[in-house]
Amino acid sequence: AFFSNTDLLHNLVNSAIVSTGTALVSVAASSLMAYSLSKFRYRGRNMIMVMFLVGQLIPGALLLVSLYLMFSSAGILYTYLAMIIAFTTFTLPLTVFLLKGIIDALPDEIVEAGKVDGLSNIAIFFRIILPLIGPGLVTAGMFAFMRGWSDLLFALTLAGPAKQTLPAGLASAFIHEGSADWPALMASSVITSVPLAVIFILLQRFFVAGIAAGAVKGWL
Repeated sequence: AFFSNTDLLHNLVNSAIVSTGTALVSVAASSLMAYSLSKFRYRGRNMIMVMFLVGQLIPGALLLVSLYLMFSSAGILYTYLAMIIAFTTFTLPLTVFLLKGIIDALPDEIVEAGKVDGLSNIAIFFRIILPLIGPGLVTAGMFAFMRGWSDLLFALTLAGPAKQTLPAGLASAFIHEGSADWPALMASSVITSVPLAVIFILLQRFFVAGIAAGAVKGWL
């Protein structure tokens, strides 16, 4: 039923696009933010970190109406971009938290040595910091990818029929008013979990290393 349903296969492609986009944007943004919060001292730094921590406590459903209105006014509602922005908004606190802990564990002497060699802060980040936090980047990307892959509420609300991801597609295909095809839904759900399992198996050693490195130091 799954592989013969062209709509579900289209939803599968949508999920791959949105999840990959969310992972890439989350890793790019959170790595820069974590580097700034870890190795620089400036006014408001602690407040920013507290805001990230508080952000993890806010349920996504509370901001759904605000995001819907904001995307609608910006003209990007029912697009991949809207989905990626929405998912990235809720993955950033976790990914920044993880990557900051990893960068905190790197000696400040590494940054100072780069400055002595004449490197700018951006060059130090790309040429020194990023290669050292590779497992953490993989781990952060996995968290962000899983957020985009498994979300149902945002996919039902912010994505139109053409851009719906797989969870929303499964709900539309097998759940109807007053009835549901539970055997087909459960079988399809197992199939859709296979990509996550494969990714985890292939990147398991990076995932474990990233989690361990991110737990070395505290947040504040």
